[in-house]
Order: sequence, then C-alpha cells, then structure tokens
Amino acid sequence: MFQVKGIMNASVLEEIKPYMITTGRKGFIFSVIGLFIFAGLFCIAYGKNVTALVSFAGSAVLFLEYLYLMHKSIKTQLRRMKETYGKSEVQEELWFMETAVKVYNTESEGKIFLEYEKIKKVIETRHYITFMTREHQFFVVDKESIGEDQIPSFFAFLKEKCRECRFKELQE
Repeated sequence: MFQVKGIMNASVLEEIKPYMITTGRKGFIFSVIGLFIFAGLFCIAYGKNVTALVSFAGSAVLFLEYLYLMHKSIKTQLRRMKETYGKSEVQEELWFMETAVKVYNTESEGKIFLEYEKIKKVIETRHYITFMTREHQFFVVDKESIGEDQIPSFFAFLKEKCRECRFKELQE
C-alpha cells in the first residue's frame, strides 16, 4: 500500500496539458492537419498555388484550434475548482490499496474508491504522475510525496494492479 499526496492547480494543469485532450480527438485533429498539408503539397506540384495556400492555412487554423483546446481545458478545470471549492488549488490524499485507490479530497472531505480496472492510462511527467480513467477523468499525484527512491516500486505495484493500463513513463 502507498499513501501519497495529490494536487491540482494551474502549474499541474500546465505540465499535463498535452494529455488533457483525448487521444482520439488529438489523432483526428492531426490526421486532418496532415491531409491539409498533403493536399497543399499536391496542389503546389500541379501549379494550384492559391488552393495550396488555402490548404496550408487550413492546417494552421486546425493547429491553432488544438492549442486553443488545450488552453480552454485548463481554464475550464480552474473555473470548476474555483466554483466548487472557492479556490484554484485542491489537495488530495490517496491510498493505493490492494483492490482500489482511495481518493480523499481534503477540501470537500469527500472520498471515492476507484477500482484499478477503471484506470486507463498512467502518465509520468517531470513532477507528477497522472491517472486517467476510461471516461477521461483524472487525478494527479505529486512525485515528491512518493519519494524518488520509491518511484520504481510504486510503478511496479501499479503495473501489477493496472494490468490493462497504458503506461507512459518519463524517459531521462
């Protein structure tokens, strides 16, 4: 069993923002961007420069939309915390037990038990470990609360419990 601290604030959201947009949506956006770029190159090869410019502009607009979606996700999460807790930082205590994770919100004093089967992804960033559920809810663990020497055994425990999870560990 591991007892750790969870946190959610603007700097956490900034660090995990590439993962806040679902993989499917991100894949769709980048596929369409790729199609626009391919179409633009095709148009250049056949002398259709105006059409190529429109294609490249379309890909740029979609990329800007992707950046906007990440920014909007952060702002939405911060507004929800402010609305619910009256502040833009939430602390949690988490217990990784044999059959589930117990998440205790220190602000609302609410607790949930999340079965390991419901965790879809475990993502390690420089300072945090983010857990994503199948419905794209998430909670974040501060790596400092685990201890640098305990991180390998924490991941070994998680891999044993979350057999169907995808793990994205930090490569240094």
